[in-house]
Amino acid sequence: MIAPGLPKEVLNIVTKVDDIDAIESIIIAAHGLNFFKLGVKTRKPIIVRARKQACYLLYVYTGLSLEEIMLLFYPALKDHTSVLFGVHSVDTALGVEHLFKNQYILHGLQECLNSMYAMPVVKVKYDGVWRLKSEII
Repeated sequence: MIAPGLPKEVLNIVTKVDDIDAIESIIIAAHGLNFFKLGVKTRKPIIVRARKQACYLLYVYTGLSLEEIMLLFYPALKDHTSVLFGVHSVDTALGVEHLFKNQYILHGLQECLNSMYAMPVVKVKYDGVWRLKSEII
């Protein structure tokens, strides 16, 4: 299940619904929270961490835009900049894992990334900017 009430027209045509479901299953396995629970407006650390990781995985492994990802977690995320912040937080934490404050964000992420081995990466960071992999090649 993607998200209750989310019309399929909102999703990017190149994105497979199966990929979104696979990422949701991975988040459930790592954190025990589905996308519906991540869409609840709360600041509980376990939910915020899982939501940031889900945003990162959805952004990197699907063709979804920031706004489309935001719609999956509405009303917890009110605009695309909230998704961008989550993606940036996880990306920064992956770059400097040794910092204590980043251990909070990375908790459970390695389990998620290990489960993503079969999915191709759709977006990559090139010269500090996220781009579709097809644009770079």
